Amino acid sequence: MKRLALILSILLLFLSINCSDSSDDQEKEEITVFTCQVLVIEYKRDLLLQSFSDNNTWFANYLYREVGVDLTNGSHLPSVTVLKRELELLYCPAQLYEIKSGLVEVYRIEIEDAAGFNASVNQYNVNESDWGAESPWYQAQLLRRDLYILWEKTLAKYGLSLQSVSDECTIMW
Repeated sequence: MKRLALILSILLLFLSINCSDSSDDQEKEEITVFTCQVLVIEYKRDLLLQSFSDNNTWFANYLYREVGVDLTNGSHLPSVTVLKRELELLYCPAQLYEIKSGLVEVYRIEIEDAAGFNASVNQYNVNESDWGAESPWYQAQLLRRDLYILWEKTLAKYGLSLQSVSDECTIMW
């Protein structure tokens, strides 16, 4: 009887370890998939911004927010409004919910409070320019930068980074 109890205990321990590993693997996979999907959306947004980098007029702002742009290769980049909807519809693991909700807020600001629209100011260079520092656009880029920092820290807990996930992603659109 003691032997059976010992065998059952060992079996339960083995199963709980394997289930835990499986759960951790699934969690890491969900985080990787979500991150990849968001990186694709952000990549499209960056391409959209690049197409307006020399044109900060109200019309460029309108195209950015509502229409998108046709590329020379015949493909079409959707507007930031469409990209925001794509982001909102993504399944998000709980560990990255703050990142998702923060990015949705950044997109909302870029769409609704586009004062100071400047396609050349982004999360990578926001501290290098005072241009429109009090504008909603500038503040949205500061928030995006801070979210990327938090995102990196969160991914690091799972042995991941934005770069490693990006390298795994095949960006198709």
